[in-house]
Parts: sequence; C-alpha cells; structure tokens
Amino acid sequence: MLLDTIKIGLGKAKNRNNKLEKVLHLKDKLVKLGYNPSEIDYLINIRTGGQKISKVSIETLKEVEEMLDNQVKIALKCIEKIQMEMM
Repeated sequence: MLLDTIKIGLGKAKNRNNKLEKVLHLKDKLVKLGYNPSEIDYLINIRTGGQKISKVSIETLKEVEEMLDNQVKIALKCIEKIQMEMM
C-alpha cells in the first residue's frame, strides 16, 4: 500500500517535471521567434496569478503550456504571412 502511494507520488512528480520542461522549451522557442523574455514572463505571470511557475498546480502548468503553444502558433503564422508578402 505504501509502495503504491510512493509510486503514485513519483508519477505525479515526473508528470509535473515533464510539463515544466515543456513550458521552458516553449518559452525558449518564443524567444527564438523574437519575443522578449520579459513579455513571456508577463504572459506566464498573468496565467499563474503571480505565482512562481515552479509552485503552481499541474492544472495551471497545463494551462500555461497550452497558452504558450498557442503563442508559438500565432508567431509562426505571422512569420509565414510576412514571408509570403515579401515574395
């Protein structure tokens, strides 16, 4: 019983770390696409209610991940549009 509880706790920690890694990866991707890091931090701050990203719930991490993923998609569409207009 205790072992099962420990396994569940480890699984949740691993899932949380994976989500946190994805959020950091998306943040880096946005910086490479031209966003200022402080802009991304501001977006994250709004979504987390001012909490540190390392302290938020897994549900909030999922929301942040989804928001940043949407921002990446928007940025890529804008870049594509500009490139098409330059042709």
